[in-house]
Amino acid sequence: MVYLSSVLGGLSLGGAIALRTALDDPDRVRGLLVCGPYGVDPHMPGGRLGWLTVHTPGVDALTWWTMRHSRRAVRATLGTVLRRPITDELVDEVQILARTPDAGDAWRAFQRYESRFAGPRTVFGDALARVGCPAVLLAGEHDIVPPAAVRAAAAHIPRGAFVEVPEAGHWLPRDAPEAVAAHLLELITMSAEPDTP
Repeated sequence: MVYLSSVLGGLSLGGAIALRTALDDPDRVRGLLVCGPYGVDPHMPGGRLGWLTVHTPGVDALTWWTMRHSRRAVRATLGTVLRRPITDELVDEVQILARTPDAGDAWRAFQRYESRFAGPRTVFGDALARVGCPAVLLAGEHDIVPPAAVRAAAAHIPRGAFVEVPEAGHWLPRDAPEAVAAHLLELITMSAEPDTP
């Protein structure tokens, strides 16, 4: 079987999946572009209160009920990850998705698994030194994943680079699409060049 190597990109949990793929199957990954990746911060989002919120019965159901029925709640939630203006169209899209059957089930299961009282279950740490491909790690200036943690993760990767995107939040492809596209194009171009001996 022949596997083609690719440039992988991901935001948040998608960034963690891209990093894990580069660690587990390095021959399939020629480059990485990750935005505010999960797995680089040893602290729980929201601290102990975040842990309590995830593990208290009924809180997650109330959260999703609110997202389905309150435009104000959707705007407030989006305001934690975006710096650009939040449009009515975006609020509509989120509420439509929140009202689909089983919306949020996988996310809630992931949160319960990952959220431990001592901290998140997944923290890549020193393992990132095994990532051999070029990697660009982006963080918004106002990212919910601390830019300092993303910078530290990039420093572990031998061919890693850190970029902080000014005036941007966590949802970088929406907040700063031009910056994300420029870094992705540069990485694809670099990764397409023949390997030097």
